[in-house]
Amino acid sequence: MGVKVRLELFREQAAFMEDRAAFVAGHSGVGGGKTRVGALKLLKYLVDHPGALGIVTAPTFPMLRDATLRTMLEMWPKEAIRGFNKAEMQLTLMNGSEALLRSTENPDHLYGPNAACFWMDEGSYSPLEAFKILQGRLRQAGYPGQGWLTYKSKGYDWTYFEFKNREIANANYSYHEWSARRNIFLPPEFLQRLEESYSSEYAMQEIEGQYAITSGLGYFDGKATGGFLKDCSEPETVRRGGMVRIWRAPVVGARYLAGMDTAWGETGSFSCVYIMDWQTGLQVAELHGRPKPDELGQEAFNLLTEYNRAYLVPEWAGDEEQGQLAIRKLMTLGYSDRMYFRDGAKRKEPGWVTNERTRPLMLAELEEAVRKREVAPRCKDCVDELMAFIRDEKGRPTHAEGMRDDHVFALALAWQARNHARSETETIRVEYHDGGMKRHEGRPWRRTLARSR
Repeated sequence: MGVKVRLELFREQAAFMEDRAAFVAGHSGVGGGKTRVGALKLLKYLVDHPGALGIVTAPTFPMLRDATLRTMLEMWPKEAIRGFNKAEMQLTLMNGSEALLRSTENPDHLYGPNAACFWMDEGSYSPLEAFKILQGRLRQAGYPGQGWLTYKSKGYDWTYFEFKNREIANANYSYHEWSARRNIFLPPEFLQRLEESYSSEYAMQEIEGQYAITSGLGYFDGKATGGFLKDCSEPETVRRGGMVRIWRAPVVGARYLAGMDTAWGETGSFSCVYIMDWQTGLQVAELHGRPKPDELGQEAFNLLTEYNRAYLVPEWAGDEEQGQLAIRKLMTLGYSDRMYFRDGAKRKEPGWVTNERTRPLMLAELEEAVRKREVAPRCKDCVDELMAFIRDEKGRPTHAEGMRDDHVFALALAWQARNHARSETETIRVEYHDGGMKRHEGRPWRRTLARSR
């Protein structure tokens, strides 16, 4: 079938269009050209693979009819279409390929046909069950199975965990995100009117194509976390299979603070060591993963030592033996003098205990630091967790359903280090003798110079 279509795509649309991963997500704001590029991607697949069957879905039948189908008929050249069966909601192309249009209101109705591809328009408003069923339909023999979604998010929904922040990395999944501002075909006044109408958090979701808490329950300041998002960057160095990430190498003489939130296991939360510059609050490095306690202690020791023996506030979780073992490992390696002890100079009770008294304190102080931009995270996962940290129905600060808070608490503990590192200091003593000068090393947080002759 000789069909020529002149495509006018901006860069992000083109990248989504050409992505050959098995499952591809295209996430953007209102007017971001999501449905248009989804329709073109479907057309290209069906034209390139004669006889293929594609399944097209939308959350409801009116959305399917009024938006998805209408866009397909507008974008697809008439000479490519053999016919449309309105009763069956079935488009047939001249080369024998077909597109079945279905709503996801009852996901069980998606069982049945073996397909070569599927496209979920406004996928975030369809249930995860529909996506899983469609994955199981990619069984048409002789065709490369591929499915893609186009959508704007509605908070931290299932698309976030399937594509943006997968629990387990998978090369079959690919994620594309772009702001509606990238759509050069939008009239300028369109976005201006939306900006005037939307709150900052809602604009992050509806215009910028970002996952955001829009219900007003966000714990941290939305403008601040939105600013953090723009400053996020990929780490300059990645080590230990991605567990250690470096944004800025240590500087001789600089002072660093760290917080350690501990967990262990094959599933659930991660352990996180967050390291920041004492003066600027800039995140310089982190350790994030699920190493076993002994390995966590050793890896934390190596990284903290590299950053001029950063002062560490680790969480001591009384009911989590693994976290205690990691702290004990650090102490065995000789890090006790650079670590927070809740009993001060006695040094018998290591680590910060998070309880009903200390938890509100540390989070309130971090909230103020975020609002005043006194901290500067560079890790995108950290900022995502800050944006998804909310007050629940009882007003208690916690993570949104399905989200994690490893970075949030590691950052909160690092921020607490400012209040304790000064009181845990030793001095550097310099003595002058006839034979020269002898320097005694101590911790660099506060220096007292003693002279004698």
